[in-house]
Amino acid sequence: MATSKTDTGFRGLYESFLNRKLTARDGIEESRRWRPMPEKLREFYRRVGQVDSINRGFNHLHRPWEIEAERGYSVFMVENQAVAVWAFRSEDSNETDPCIYQGLCLENGKVEWYREDFRCAEWLIGMAHWQIVNGACFRYHACVETRRNLRTQVEKHWKHRLTITSGPLEFYGKGGQLLCWCPKKSSGGILLAAGQSLADIRRIHQRMNIRWDFSDYDELNDNDC
Repeated sequence: MATSKTDTGFRGLYESFLNRKLTARDGIEESRRWRPMPEKLREFYRRVGQVDSINRGFNHLHRPWEIEAERGYSVFMVENQAVAVWAFRSEDSNETDPCIYQGLCLENGKVEWYREDFRCAEWLIGMAHWQIVNGACFRYHACVETRRNLRTQVEKHWKHRLTITSGPLEFYGKGGQLLCWCPKKSSGGILLAAGQSLADIRRIHQRMNIRWDFSDYDELNDNDC
C-alpha cells in the first residue's frame, strides 16, 4: 500500500482534503487523560485528531481518552453501523507503528479479530480516503454498481493514490476529486466518487459518462450536465 511518510503524510493529506492549511485547532493537545497508544496514532491525534468532518464523517474515531479495552485489544474506531471496530493490540501500545486489527462484532457480544494488511500510519491514511468517498468532508458524492470494468477509464483521467489489497480498494484522484474502484471477483464492481465542489463532481461525471445509482446532486444523471 503506497503512502506518504507518517506525520508529513497526515498533514499533507488532510490539507488537500480540507483545501486549507492545518492549524493547532485541528489537533488535540496531549494530556494525562490520553490512553496508552502507539506513537503513530499519537502523532495522528496531535496533528489531525480534531478534524471531525473526516475522522467522524462516516466511521467514528474515538477521542484519545475514549479508547476502549476489549480483551487484549484497544479499540479506537467504530464502523458507522457498529458492526465492526478497529484496534491495536494493547501489548503494542509502546510500539511505534504496529499492525491494526479489525474486529467483527458478533451477536453473542464477542468480537472476532482479523489482522489488517498494513500498519498504523498506513491504515490511518487509507481510512481517511475511505471516509471521503463515503460521505465525509467533501460536499458532493456519487456511487454506482456496475457489471463493467471501469478501472481503465478511471486510470485514464486520475492518478493512482493507493491500493488497499484486503478490499480490494483502489483510490484515484487529483485536486478536489477522489474516486474508489472496488472490483468484484466475478465482473464489474462498485465505483464511489467524491468532489469538493460542484465543478469537481461535474468533471467526474463528464469523464466517466455513466448513470449513477446515487448522487447527492440530481443533475448528474441529466444529459446536459
